[in-house]
Amino acid sequence: MPADRAQLNRAVHAAKRHAGIDDDTYRAKLREKFNVASSKDLTDDQLRELLTDLNGGKTYRPKSKKPYVRMIFALWSEMCRQQIPDNRTRKGLIAFVKRMTQIDDPDWLDYQQASVVIEALKDWQERELTKRKPK
Repeated sequence: MPADRAQLNRAVHAAKRHAGIDDDTYRAKLREKFNVASSKDLTDDQLRELLTDLNGGKTYRPKSKKPYVRMIFALWSEMCRQQIPDNRTRKGLIAFVKRMTQIDDPDWLDYQQASVVIEALKDWQERELTKRKPK
């Protein structure tokens, strides 16, 4: 089983546990929706569809394979915990990246474009944290 497929399968079973679905109900869902008895018999697209269904419509998106894109998401997450951006969602990050680079998705950035975004995020974070320091 390829690593991506194994990751998808783990995500499906984690979502099943999180949703509190017992094994009989899960198997009935597999038979009803995909006409299979086990998630091992599903294609990757079917696994993604099942995961979306188990997550109540929230689509599954695997982590980027590009370390510089993961750095952008890590910085954004840290800034969100610090209550810095007004729109603390993935859409907010995408809007920021689009303003900086004219590219619609962080995963489409090359190394140089991502470096510009990373430095802009660091500068923004530093400015906001400096404003909060008592004088």
